[in-house]
Amino acid sequence: GYYGNVEGEKIFVVGQVLKLEYSLDGQTLVVKNVGNIPYEGPLQIELESLAKTSSISDKLNLGVGQEERIDLGVGMITGTYDVVVNENSFEAVEIMGVKRMSYSWLIYVAVVWVIIMLWMIWKGSKKRLRKRIMKTMHSRNIVPKGKQGEYGGASMSRVISEEDHVKKYKAYMERVRGFKERARVNPVKKSGLFSRIFSKKQKVSSESLVVNNVFRGVKKEWTRDDGVRSYSESPQYQNRISNLDRTNETESEKKKKKDDDEPTGNMFSMFD
Repeated sequence: GYYGNVEGEKIFVVGQVLKLEYSLDGQTLVVKNVGNIPYEGPLQIELESLAKTSSISDKLNLGVGQEERIDLGVGMITGTYDVVVNENSFEAVEIMGVKRMSYSWLIYVAVVWVIIMLWMIWKGSKKRLRKRIMKTMHSRNIVPKGKQGEYGGASMSRVISEEDHVKKYKAYMERVRGFKERARVNPVKKSGLFSRIFSKKQKVSSESLVVNNVFRGVKKEWTRDDGVRSYSESPQYQNRISNLDRTNETESEKKKKKDDDEPTGNMFSMFD
């Protein structure tokens, strides 16, 4: 400063002041930085009651003159507490419990949404693959007529690619052409009076049996056009018919011979 013609100077050394001020607004703790430097550090709050003691930990980052408000009722039970913050204490503070908001359900929603999206992508790729396979089958004249688009007992869902489909189809046709129906063994006929009375004559059906009936999900007309013979045209079937005819002729001759050997008339005719 100046005093007449005399000029003087004074130097003031200002140190760093780190100070926080605490106050209560209802059940809200107000923390204000009243120092001259920013404050960054932890905050520990103790809430003591007759039933239990709880603590709240927080991290503060306050500039000069800034304040932060902390609701003491979050996650607490309604009651009267003594609040201790660092070296400051507030007695008989009425606190209304506030339920803590939980966002964990958002994680479950996100997981379910991701699963649904992956399922839709997989379903779409499977549908596109099915279309490509059907297009290839139509172009090569190998259209299946089996149940639900099956061929050779193999489901379309197991086909990986177009080449895999053609490979499976050709392998199936080789199995069909090389298949031989096993001849059925005739059941042993029981002999005796009652078995002869109650026996029923079996009717031999000449209906054609298609060999590919053993493959489920394949219709008859699909492989019939590919040159597969029916069972009625096979040598096994013809031999079976011949054996049945010979068996019937033998039984007829035995029955006729037995009827000729049996006496006719009643037992008193010999005394006439």
